[in-house]
Amino acid sequence: MSKPSYYKTCEDCPIFNYYKAAETGDLSWLVVEGNPSKKDLQSAWQQIEQGVVEELLLDKDYVSKLNEAKRKAIMKANAALFNRIADKHRIEVEETMDKDVKKSTLYDALISLEKWSGMVLDEKKISVKKYLTYVRKMKEEHGQKVTAKRHI
Repeated sequence: MSKPSYYKTCEDCPIFNYYKAAETGDLSWLVVEGNPSKKDLQSAWQQIEQGVVEELLLDKDYVSKLNEAKRKAIMKANAALFNRIADKHRIEVEETMDKDVKKSTLYDALISLEKWSGMVLDEKKISVKKYLTYVRKMKEEHGQKVTAKRHI
């Protein structure tokens, strides 16, 4: 009987499988063949997620969004702790504006990447790491707003 095979890192996991696992919570999207244990799949998922975080932290736009989320969390805490009416109003306005922002799908980002690179990208073959690197490079080179959406 052959040993189970499954994706273990963001270098070998296709972006399609990553998104399916992230969207559904079903780690069977990591399985190539066989029946790996739940523990092995959970360990692999943690390793893949760690790689994703490391890649995302190289993206200045992503880091900026993290800092913005931190600022909003502090403002919410201050509004609650000190009953600041102005902060509460500012939070309501920002949350209303955030609802209007359209979320990008994997396919929206792939199409933008394909237009930028002039290549057809196969989401079932391109690794998570390579996908995130393409997104980051496109942003750096052309300042385009492509969201490496992370269900995440």
